[in-house]
Amino acid sequence: MRLRVCAVLFAALAIASNARAANIQQLIQDTQRVSQDGGHLTLVWWIPQAYWQMSVNANTALSPEGRAQTLKALEDYTVFVLVRATPGVGGIAEASSLDDMLLNSTLEVGGETVRPISGDAISPQATNILATLKPVLSHLLGQLGQIMQVVVYPAKKDGKLIIDPTASGGFTYTLFDQTFRWHLPLGSLLPPRFDPKTKEQFPGNYEFNPYTGAKLSTTL
Repeated sequence: MRLRVCAVLFAALAIASNARAANIQQLIQDTQRVSQDGGHLTLVWWIPQAYWQMSVNANTALSPEGRAQTLKALEDYTVFVLVRATPGVGGIAEASSLDDMLLNSTLEVGGETVRPISGDAISPQATNILATLKPVLSHLLGQLGQIMQVVVYPAKKDGKLIIDPTASGGFTYTLFDQTFRWHLPLGSLLPPRFDPKTKEQFPGNYEFNPYTGAKLSTTL
């Protein structure tokens, strides 16, 4: 059974975030990787601070102070959502535990391995916020949401972002036999670019029109 993961997850998380659907879907598409090879479903979703900023700032139920406190609580952490499962008839037949995935996962940035943060080293404020993520996913996505596991990594080293989604670079995440790559910056976080001649619009991380080779511009 091949699960239609991406479309479902995009729609559900756009609703959950209360953010503009187009913006949040573009960001999720940039930050999520899915494979259904070898009889396994493998999903790695990187949640950068920009995601929290979009969703929190669009949440009218929070006061300005509440929004600032929420973002402050999460700013020192980079969050990944992981799934490793075997699809079966009518759903998921088997899913890997968090401990099993931690033993078989590697985040590598600039040739260096970044280690996850243990649960007791995460601040109580961040722990409480992240604790609401899985129930929301479970409610929206059912069985798929129930087997998703949250892993937390440090966001900074020596005061600088380890993964900066708006700067040139990249990183890899390996989960069991699947290695996923992200090339940075993320186009969804940059102003769109245009072909001055054809008026076509492209993601913000495009330098040239992929069809004609023409240099792109930030304005028409």
